[in-house]
Amino acid sequence: MSPESAPESSPAPPPAEPAGVVVHRVDLPSLSRFAEQLVSGLRAVLGRDELVTLTLRDKVQTACPQCGLTLTADDLQALATPAGGDPADNSKLHRLRQGYCARNGCSGYFYQFTFQPGVDWSKVFGGAIGDSAAATSEAAIAAEHERLAAAAERQRRRLRILIGVGIVLLLLLLRQWFTGGTIPFLREPRQFHAAPASAPSSPAPSPASRGTNR
Repeated sequence: MSPESAPESSPAPPPAEPAGVVVHRVDLPSLSRFAEQLVSGLRAVLGRDELVTLTLRDKVQTACPQCGLTLTADDLQALATPAGGDPADNSKLHRLRQGYCARNGCSGYFYQFTFQPGVDWSKVFGGAIGDSAAATSEAAIAAEHERLAAAAERQRRRLRILIGVGIVLLLLLLRQWFTGGTIPFLREPRQFHAAPASAPSSPAPSPASRGTNR
């Protein structure tokens, strides 16, 4: 067979996930809620907290696809608890609860969970993974969109105020410049000094007055 007639090789398909592996994407605004459902579901199925921690460590991988940062079993268990229990210096949890990637500067908007076989995940979640979190996820995403829209509107309002103040200051500066007024650091006020007044000279005596004085 000549090279011209050789069939073109098609690109190899991407490797399939191993049998039993489940991959699920969770948007960041609903990450805390999903972690709470995961941990509480594991407690209901496994019973003991040490088994929950072991399962999270060995059977669940959580990472941001954009920056590659991973969450540990301790991170997921901390996210599943109320925010008031977070250490004050734990910026990682603080960013996650605010709906941002744990890595400062990353603009990723979801985390990917990979669930390994060996656990009945449908029993943990009470159905297909993510079904129980779907309504919560949609509501959280809608709330996040509203928050971002409100923040953008506040930013535009502040920008309009700053532009208005800048225009007023510019007009005042031009007025002072053309009317000869004082402009700090640019034009100081003119200093006017009055010349000292000279003493009035006495008039010369008339001839008549000189005659009378003899």
